[in-house]
Amino acid sequence: MDTDGYTHAAHRTRAQIIDSVSRGLIVNIRDLKLDDSGIYWVAIEKIYADIMTRIQVTVTNEAVIKPQIWPLSSPETTCWGQPSVFRCRSERGTDVRYTWYRVGQPNNIVLHHSTDLYLHCSNITEDCQLFCSAFNDVSSQSSEFVSLQLLQPADKDCVYLLSSNVFSSYDCIRSTTSLSTSIQTTEKFLSSAAVSYLTWSQNKTTSWSGFPLWYECLRWILLSVMITISCVVHTCSKSSRRIRAQTNHSKDI
Repeated sequence: MDTDGYTHAAHRTRAQIIDSVSRGLIVNIRDLKLDDSGIYWVAIEKIYADIMTRIQVTVTNEAVIKPQIWPLSSPETTCWGQPSVFRCRSERGTDVRYTWYRVGQPNNIVLHHSTDLYLHCSNITEDCQLFCSAFNDVSSQSSEFVSLQLLQPADKDCVYLLSSNVFSSYDCIRSTTSLSTSIQTTEKFLSSAAVSYLTWSQNKTTSWSGFPLWYECLRWILLSVMITISCVVHTCSKSSRRIRAQTNHSKDI
């Protein structure tokens, strides 16, 4: 490329040349690749007397630095057999790859080729130490260790404890006790609510005399019917006596 505006088609999207006069000639190349390594020439064009400067450019991958690991959820969930996930990441490096290992003798055991490690009851069989390795073609670095202690082995609802310098420590005995207390408090509250509802329901469907409401209604209806019948019978009896009295009086006359 040159300062007259010509740039080779292969470099037009990532190369730029600027003639700043007083500050000299500035050449910018971005998104460097390994294939960009080689010899470059910078020249001032003069008829039959080009002034040329040779520049050696070497492009290499950036070395990785020590990766950081952190849990994606609260580690205390392991006290109730819940799965946990750890993530590994190096802040610097080109084409970085990640692998999780379990410390073993004589060689470490590969667990997973990924940034994330999933822990759950089905793949936890014993106490162990875990770590992540970040690497590329230039260098390799390992993370801090995560210690895993299996407290209760089981296919389901196992209990395990994780400890490391990257997160605060916790105690499964204290954690499970807090959960148990919370559950008992919740159950006590629900039981009280159920008793209150039952009492309210009984009060709603029971009269002051202690009998069901429908029974009390039936009693009052029957009583009303009996009173009505008694009144009708009494009225009819009085009318009958009055009629007989009038009939006897007419015969005497």
